[in-house]
Amino acid sequence: MRSLIILFCGAVSFLLSGCGIAPISLRYNPTGNYRVATTSSVKVALQIQDLREKKIFFRTILGDNDDEGKNGVLRLQRCPREIFEEGFTEALQKAGCQVLTGSPVVMNVEIKRFLAIDRENNTNTIKSDIVLDVSVKHQDKILVRKTIWETDTRKEGFGQVWQDVVPPILNDSLSRAIEKTVWDPDVLLAIEQGNGLNTTMADIPARLKISPPTIPTVPPAPVAKSETATPTQTDKTSHQTTSSPVSRSGSSPFRSSYIQGLGPPEVHIQNQSDKTITVSLTGLEEYSVDLLPHGSIKKVLKAGTYQYHASAFGVSPTSGTETFMTDHRYTWTFMIVSYPSIPNIRIPSR
Repeated sequence: MRSLIILFCGAVSFLLSGCGIAPISLRYNPTGNYRVATTSSVKVALQIQDLREKKIFFRTILGDNDDEGKNGVLRLQRCPREIFEEGFTEALQKAGCQVLTGSPVVMNVEIKRFLAIDRENNTNTIKSDIVLDVSVKHQDKILVRKTIWETDTRKEGFGQVWQDVVPPILNDSLSRAIEKTVWDPDVLLAIEQGNGLNTTMADIPARLKISPPTIPTVPPAPVAKSETATPTQTDKTSHQTTSSPVSRSGSSPFRSSYIQGLGPPEVHIQNQSDKTITVSLTGLEEYSVDLLPHGSIKKVLKAGTYQYHASAFGVSPTSGTETFMTDHRYTWTFMIVSYPSIPNIRIPSR
């Protein structure tokens, strides 16, 4: 009887660990991949606005969990506005900025989505979804406006419950979203120019060399990865190419070719995977398309800097910025890269 009681109590304890309202703590954790980007002690004020339609941070098959835990199983110990305010302040300081109230240069961050989703697509899978609208202003004049996307998926381990999985995935995703914003070339350029510096876009890339990431000891989940590719035969035109294609600097997935007389920049996107990939470009123009498996598209854009974002079901997305120049053709070829032990994912030949 005693052993039965002990087993029964253990079962009750396990059930209670997954039930009730559990408080969770979230905060920015620096990835260690970025370094000081400005050495001029530029000043910037920080404004964080929570503009989510609903104050929901966790969506389950049982219903929505609001920030306070009403009608849910989890609650936040701090509201997202405080979490992002603390995180952006720390990241800006790490980048070399002084965060000062009253500065004429203001970074405004609007939280549009800050969400973890359970069982939306796969059983025992948690997905994060963060969207931030970011602008830098100088005396109410907008110098730059960006949209930052960040998402991830993570499997629940054996015996894990929601409060075991939701904090790590939201912590990691919000940390990446914050660092994508603070170390974005257009954002840094706007902050420095707003402080009266004669910085140009050509001055920024050398400061943004990212430290090599630590090699994981356990193979990660499959990720969406882009590879540069030589334009196909159908890409050839009567224009004279005065230089051979070269890969873009840094982590850009685009391969660029200068073509004399081409005019506005052309963007060729090729999908060599077996998945439908959603691609969006945001800048002087906004463009979004669902690219079918093994399909391709061509888009002529206005020259300028754009935010790009690409995602596919079951894999991690990729996003960043790219400057498209006149008389240049840009090619982006998508492939799904995986480990052999994971089925139904085609491993591309190198």
